[in-house]
Amino acid sequence: MSGSRKTRRLPLCVFYGRIKISLVNAHVLHVHNMARKSEKVLSRNTFTIKLSEDLLTPWMKNHLNLQTLSRSTRIITYEVLNLEKDIQSAEQFEYKKGKFVHFAHIIGTE
Repeated sequence: MSGSRKTRRLPLCVFYGRIKISLVNAHVLHVHNMARKSEKVLSRNTFTIKLSEDLLTPWMKNHLNLQTLSRSTRIITYEVLNLEKDIQSAEQFEYKKGKFVHFAHIIGTE
């Protein structure tokens, strides 16, 4: 499995290349540790998917606390995380009518 995507921008190519190298190195460590413990070794594809899920889960749980998160994204996140759906309708949120405050930096007036 590749950790990259098609891009023509050199900095992104370098970044995705480093991600791929990191994934391969992490998988080598996993294989070595599982061999020492005489446990089942995950394939590189399965290992990459599990690693990405483990790294994204805390971020996704924190992301659920945002009130501005769209309902569809919230539903998908609950399904991916296998959590009970506690989705509030738009009427349950308290919306405050706010005023727009414009800040302008005026040169010479301090």
